[in-house]
Amino acid sequence: MEHVKHRMAEQGYDYPVWIALFCNFALFVGMGASLAQRWPGTAGTWAGLAIMLATEIYFLAVGWIPRWSFGLVYIVGTGLLLTQPETPDFAPFTLILAVAISAATSNLIESLIIWAGAMALVAVPTFQGNLDNGFMYLLGIEFGWSAGFMLLFQQRQLQQERKQQQARAIEVATDERRRIAREVHDVVAHSLSVTMLHVTGARRALEVDRDVDDAVESLREAERLGRQAMSDIRKTVGLLDKSEGVAPPEPGIEDVPTLMKDFERAGFPVRFELDGSTEGVSPATGLGLYRIAQESMTNVAKHAPGAVVDARVQVSEAGVALLVRNTLPNGSHVAPDRDGGTGLAGMRRRTQALGGEFEAGPADEGWVVRAIFPSNADEQALCRLRRWMQ
Repeated sequence: MEHVKHRMAEQGYDYPVWIALFCNFALFVGMGASLAQRWPGTAGTWAGLAIMLATEIYFLAVGWIPRWSFGLVYIVGTGLLLTQPETPDFAPFTLILAVAISAATSNLIESLIIWAGAMALVAVPTFQGNLDNGFMYLLGIEFGWSAGFMLLFQQRQLQQERKQQQARAIEVATDERRRIAREVHDVVAHSLSVTMLHVTGARRALEVDRDVDDAVESLREAERLGRQAMSDIRKTVGLLDKSEGVAPPEPGIEDVPTLMKDFERAGFPVRFELDGSTEGVSPATGLGLYRIAQESMTNVAKHAPGAVVDARVQVSEAGVALLVRNTLPNGSHVAPDRDGGTGLAGMRRRTQALGGEFEAGPADEGWVVRAIFPSNADEQALCRLRRWMQ
């Protein structure tokens, strides 16, 4: 029966195969009961049964028939059977099932045409007095069409829901890839910047001071950061593998002091201050603040080498704030804002995604980055936090 399922799917219907087989079995039973009532039957009886039986055999052999022809065949076949009426008569019940099948597999206009033809076929002999229980058959045709149409409507709604779920899944996967790309960028940019500072320090120690011990220490730090970067990249790229049930831990606000120490050990003048308890900071906010601090320091190392950095983190009932201020030595320049998920644009989007406020620009002959992640505190407490950022 795979060919039946395949042909149904080609027509846009993914009903279970057992439903199609059950309906055809019920039609065979109805035709058999109608024949038993009329045995040995007339020429019209056998002609009606023949065209309906041929339709069923063709469906089982090919897997599908034109949607409009199915109901038409059963209207003609039932009409031929009703040339020899019986009481009670099973022939109209076969017509009811055929109308339901047509409504479930045809568009609205086609199914309404089949419904109207079936209603006319039963209504005419009923009002002429030639068909007993005709009004019951008319109600059955109405019920059959309604049941088939509701089944079709449910099928269309299910298909629409599946399309929406697929679209959402693609969107989620795309967002996840973008997030992982940002994480990889932040890890690589930070690690390479600090590593290059250590390598530069080692070179100067050998070229200028002829101090092998300082050079070895700087190279050792560069090696440590390189290994740490490789481990962080493996963890981040590992997020693409959904087979593991537990995601690797990501950095948070408690890792910001270590981040600043890395730059300080690389010979970068950094003054860092953390005020407040970090226990109440959510992992999402902590990760966002850490990445913004990481990107800010990386930009300083890239665009303002030799700058003095003043970094502060304030945690209060109003929220969490980050301030990174650096000088601009001669020859240094500010980092341009660009759209692509990195740099200032990336920091701004990351802050806004967490409901925060972001600001970056020149200030006091230097450059400053400010990020605020407010909590549910009142506006007065938030104003105090903004004043602290100035």
